[in-house]
Amino acid sequence: MKRISSVLSLVIKLLIIVALVAIGLIVYQTCSGAPLVQRIDRMMPDESVAPYKVVTQTRVYVASRAENNADGTVTMVTWYNRDRKGKWVKHTESITLPAVLRPVISRR
Repeated sequence: MKRISSVLSLVIKLLIIVALVAIGLIVYQTCSGAPLVQRIDRMMPDESVAPYKVVTQTRVYVASRAENNADGTVTMVTWYNRDRKGKWVKHTESITLPAVLRPVISRR
């Protein structure tokens, strides 16, 4: 009986230590500002892949190449935008944004 109670006491102590370490990790992650789980599909593409950022009135795009045209439009090649679920989607065809959207190009 004494042996069972000492083993049980040891198991309880180990569980308490594991719980304290887990709480410490959660507090550390929360205070550091980093999300607990980083969703790779929700992260903006890297600057080396898409160095140009194009902002319109309603959306943000990033592109591998973006050019201002004389008529106020912007042409983008290999561009990314967010879908309704917040995931960044890659488009390989070029697109021309109309001047009505007032697109503004900047380097990231």
